[in-house]
Amino acid sequence: MSLSLKHTVIISLIFLIFISIFLFVHHERLHLTSIGDASELSGQKAKIDQPYHNRLNMITMNLNMNMTRLRSNLQFISNQFATDREVDVESIRKHVVKEEPIIATQPLSTAQTIIDSKPIISSSTPLESSLPSDPSNDQVERRGILMCNGKQVDSEVIYWKIVPGDSTYESPITPHHGEHHDRYITFEYDGGGWNNVRMSLESLIVVAHAMGRTLVVPPQQHLYLLGKPHKDKDDKEEHDEMGFADFFDVALLESHRGFHVLHMEDFLRREGVTGGLHGKTPPGNSSDAWGDALWRYLSQVADAKPEWSGRFIAFPAAPGDFNVSSMLRDSAVRARYEAFGGDRIARGTICYDEQLQRAHHIHFPGFQKHRILQHHYAFAFFADPAMQSFYRRFVRDYMRYKDDIQCAGAELLARVRQDSL
Repeated sequence: MSLSLKHTVIISLIFLIFISIFLFVHHERLHLTSIGDASELSGQKAKIDQPYHNRLNMITMNLNMNMTRLRSNLQFISNQFATDREVDVESIRKHVVKEEPIIATQPLSTAQTIIDSKPIISSSTPLESSLPSDPSNDQVERRGILMCNGKQVDSEVIYWKIVPGDSTYESPITPHHGEHHDRYITFEYDGGGWNNVRMSLESLIVVAHAMGRTLVVPPQQHLYLLGKPHKDKDDKEEHDEMGFADFFDVALLESHRGFHVLHMEDFLRREGVTGGLHGKTPPGNSSDAWGDALWRYLSQVADAKPEWSGRFIAFPAAPGDFNVSSMLRDSAVRARYEAFGGDRIARGTICYDEQLQRAHHIHFPGFQKHRILQHHYAFAFFADPAMQSFYRRFVRDYMRYKDDIQCAGAELLARVRQDSL
């Protein structure tokens, strides 16, 4: 591209940007003039009312944000022309005009005013829930939904998505989705801090789905460093125990066709008090068993208690392929496997085998060699790359904090951003 053409591109883009800002300012000036005229006609010649001040503040904020975008665009253009390579004019155009001009809908205010005011995260039409819509209507990947106070809101905290087909995906390597009510995974919360608890939960979510098993959610318990007394929705007295449903959206997980959830009291009522767990009943023959007595009972009646700490599990691409060696005959799978496992391969890979598939009840204690202190994307290897991708999306889109927590984060972020301008 010649120098003159480069200059033409720069000048044209800058001209378009300034024209858009000029038109915006001109529109706001006309609006302010109408407000000022109305004030004079009402006899308030020396007094500018509060809405007028708010509008001025809002214009200042809008101009600051758009000027920041202008500087970013100019820096991008400058970087494009700073090299000797051919300039991609289309990429410049997309970068500069990929979004509409920022138009703020709230005036600037002091920090105290923001704290005392109503939520400022933008909202739209009220919806019934944040569950994904009917998958048959999803033809393209869409941004996720966040519901705050009964209304759908827009916020940059929304990282999850609604992906066509994901809500009905079932693991292709297990034969017993229709028998998930006879295959269970129980677990104890990890004894460490919340990050350890969260990591192990995400890994267990992936394992349960891949195995086509029902995940049994344990009752609330004392979680390390999370012991502030509080009342849940139906509580009469304060308590400091917390659990799965305090952080994650169980209804969202239950909405997924390939994932199965059961609460501990229902599991004990179905399997424990009926003698379905090797003929042994829970403490007191009660479905309300809790604490150490419950954990000891589950350990005693489990068909398997995996010791997977520091290792990873490999899932085949086809049902019944229970041998790692046969799985790795494909050179592409072997390359991915070696990159995934690294030094951990020497510790012995856990293979999803016939014993794990047939076990009625698998229990994961929360201590010593039973702890899963790895992120799900580093713990579960899938020979099928499509499955590997799905489970990363599954955790992102379904194993997320419940809306109450996300809304608090969205509100906090919105207020900090507004107060910082």
